[in-house]
Amino acid sequence: MIDSAESEGNLFLSLHKWAHRQDENFTTDAFAHLLRRLISKEPSLAHAVLRKLTGDRFKLAEADCHQLKVILQRREDGNQPDIRINSGDIRIIIEVKVGAQLDWEQIQRYLIELKDSVCTRPCLGVLTRDCVLQKDRMDAVHSYARWQDVHEKLANKAIRDPITEYLTLQFLEFLTERRMTMEKVRSELKDGVTSLENLIVMLEEAVKKSGDNPKPEYWKEGCTGVWFGPRKQCCSNGSYWCGISHRNAGCLVFQVYGQRKSDSKLPDRWEWVAEGKQQEDVLRYKLPLTTGFFQGDAKDQWDKIDEFVSHRLKELRDGGIG
Repeated sequence: MIDSAESEGNLFLSLHKWAHRQDENFTTDAFAHLLRRLISKEPSLAHAVLRKLTGDRFKLAEADCHQLKVILQRREDGNQPDIRINSGDIRIIIEVKVGAQLDWEQIQRYLIELKDSVCTRPCLGVLTRDCVLQKDRMDAVHSYARWQDVHEKLANKAIRDPITEYLTLQFLEFLTERRMTMEKVRSELKDGVTSLENLIVMLEEAVKKSGDNPKPEYWKEGCTGVWFGPRKQCCSNGSYWCGISHRNAGCLVFQVYGQRKSDSKLPDRWEWVAEGKQQEDVLRYKLPLTTGFFQGDAKDQWDKIDEFVSHRLKELRDGGIG
């Protein structure tokens, strides 16, 4: 099934597929890499993020950020916190969580480390997805932040350095695709859900006209569409999928699974793509809906969907690749 962010070349999502059982470490490293870049190139934005991570515990100034060093997973005196941020009298420990629970014994060890240090501005912060904490533990750390907070700080600041801007946008997309942050529910929801249902009805009817039995699948991995096709060996619901990515709803996609990639010339606008953690070869055709489709009435739209499905099946049949 189409992965919208990966299909558009998201750096962090593309690398994340290799992070087997290391999801939290990968996310921590990606965030720390970006934070180092911000400190170097965009100190005002680094300042905003760090003030959120520390709960503005000691009125961190932007001038402080220039000297900060971000240290990952370094073991000292038996402790190995996710991130240490040090400079002069500043000592910050950030414990990063994606899905796992906090280890309170570990937290206590970090507090002791900070207490025993000679710094005058210590802070132990926790960065989590949900920030759900036991009431009797609320005073155990100095500050709490959610990935949602990080997303908001990064998204609401202008960035001058082009490389830093690229990495920041990629990381924001990574957080969104991983469901580590939420976006506002807008009033378009009501009409949008109805329109999505209407699109799937049209796709189902178009597939039925081809003589097949479609099976719709909603909200699966950020996509909605229908499975169908003559073969069953490549996926449980069929070898063809047609639908949209929720991150790129202005494009209708037809995909063919279970085909052996070849160097033979494809019909116009078809392409081979690699999809999923196993990088399966998938044959894909993309149709933009932003030029004329939405402006038509229901009959015009149905005709376009019917033509889209029937023509793709004909191309696959006549081209000898379906």
